[in-house]
Amino acid sequence: ISAASFVSMAVHETQPLITEESRKSVREDVAIIESSHSFINDLLRNMLDVHRASSKQLTLQHAPLDVFHDVLEPVANMLANRHSHMFNIQVECVPQNLTILADQLRLKQVV
Repeated sequence: ISAASFVSMAVHETQPLITEESRKSVREDVAIIESSHSFINDLLRNMLDVHRASSKQLTLQHAPLDVFHDVLEPVANMLANRHSHMFNIQVECVPQNLTILADQLRLKQVV
C-alpha cells in the first residue's frame, strides 16, 4: 500500500515534494518499503536455509563468537529501540570475554 501511495503521489502531483507534509509522507513510505524489502529478503534467505538444512546441504562455518558483542548487544539495542519508553535495558555478560564456537550468519538470523 505504501509503495502504491508513493507512486500515486509522484505521478499525480505536479510538484509532489513541494510541502514538508508531502516530503514527510514520502520519507515514511520509503522507510516502510525498505523495511518490507528487508523482511522479504530475510524471509527468502531463511526459507532457502531451511530447505538446505532439510536436504542436508547446509554447511555451518564455526568460528569464535563474542557472546556480548555478537548476541547480547544487538538484542539489547533491538529491545531498546522498540520498548525504550517501557523499561530500561541493562546488559551484563559474566565472564565479560565469553566466546563460543558458532556460525555467525546463522546466529544473526536468529537474533
